[in-house]
Amino acid sequence: MQRERWRSRIGFIAATAGSAIGLGNIWRFPVVAARNGGGAFLLVYAAIVAFIGIPMLMAELVLGKHSRTNAVSSFGRVSGNHPWALAGFFPLITSMVILSYYSVISGWVLFYLWSSISGMLLAGTMGFAGFFTAVQANGPLNLLLHGCFMVLTAIIVSRGVGRGIERANKVMMPAIAGLLLILVVRTLTLPGAMQGVNWLLRLDVTHLSFGVVLDALGQAFFSLSLGIGAIVTYGSYLQQDADLIFGSSTVAVSDSIIALLAGLIVIPALFAFRSELPVGPGLAFVSLPAVFLSMPLPRLWATSFFLALAFAALSSSVSMLEVSVAYTMDAGGWTRVRGTVACGAAAFVLGVPSAASSSWLARYSLFGRNFLEGVDFAASNFLLPFTGLLTVLFVGWVWGGGKASREAIDGNHPSMRAVWRILIKFLAPLVIGYVLVGGLLLRQLR
Repeated sequence: MQRERWRSRIGFIAATAGSAIGLGNIWRFPVVAARNGGGAFLLVYAAIVAFIGIPMLMAELVLGKHSRTNAVSSFGRVSGNHPWALAGFFPLITSMVILSYYSVISGWVLFYLWSSISGMLLAGTMGFAGFFTAVQANGPLNLLLHGCFMVLTAIIVSRGVGRGIERANKVMMPAIAGLLLILVVRTLTLPGAMQGVNWLLRLDVTHLSFGVVLDALGQAFFSLSLGIGAIVTYGSYLQQDADLIFGSSTVAVSDSIIALLAGLIVIPALFAFRSELPVGPGLAFVSLPAVFLSMPLPRLWATSFFLALAFAALSSSVSMLEVSVAYTMDAGGWTRVRGTVACGAAAFVLGVPSAASSSWLARYSLFGRNFLEGVDFAASNFLLPFTGLLTVLFVGWVWGGGKASREAIDGNHPSMRAVWRILIKFLAPLVIGYVLVGGLLLRQLR
């Protein structure tokens, strides 16, 4: 069976950017940036994206492009079924684990979108914190929302690379950018909003510390969708003459712009209405709805925000499901529809404990957290960086930086080849190891 291909370069960039742009861009980046020195953090983050993020994007893309197979099999095909081939299963495991609880959180986004449209969210009968707690504690509702979101994801993936993933992202990516731009313009007209902009962009180097650099490394690494096999899988659908430098750079810049736009909405809005600056889902589900209620046309702004959030969630979940579906098609010879149904159902079943983490399983904990938060902690702090480390070590040392660079960069740029080899063989492994080990040590000290 002939391998599917992206229909256009724009489609490939939209889909890959969609994989990178997710919920974390909108509710995590603004808080992390604001609490870690503002402009100083942004400079560190930009440097890490340029010297670590883009080279790693290229490494995963070239691995997929060269192997012409899924993320699991690509390791075996390139290494000649060396024991390193087993490393290919880590992206598959990581993507399925993350998708299982990501779908639960995304289900909340769908419910909040419907609640914004209907006006139920802004009715304020139990307060936004109480509303969010009630949603989390409703086990049947969580299972229903989790299932609905997985069905939406599966529908897009089942239609294939061109007609499904590419076409959907060509709609969702401009929609996310457009909705966020509208919200930025509206937010910046609020009284006191510019104080939030100044706080977000202030260049205060006194805030820089080990923890700040670690947060910037983690945000850049996780935001670009590295280590879950999605970029490798998407790379396998590229044409032979694809420009990986342009593609990787465009994806990284697009991802960073969306994160910055989110920051220019969240921080100024919270300043304008003197709201708290929470961490995690509470920002999207508690603090921002309170801000929207204080604005003219609150239902319009809340609906716009949660629609953008829903698109961001869906574009990322599609890429995660595609990792396992591509494996069933390549290794098992399954049809796309059969693989999508089976993998979607598996992700749903894996996500049931996360959906019940605040209801039927509320008495149980994982790593000192409820089940959903515990799985998220394990995936973010162990699986993702470890899989990313395996990938760069494989590309840089097992496959070989020279061979990989010749595949990734054409012969007209010999100096760029040399720089990329250094980054992928030495700098990237050291940085990811720093994220993995340094992060664990820092948490122990805390």
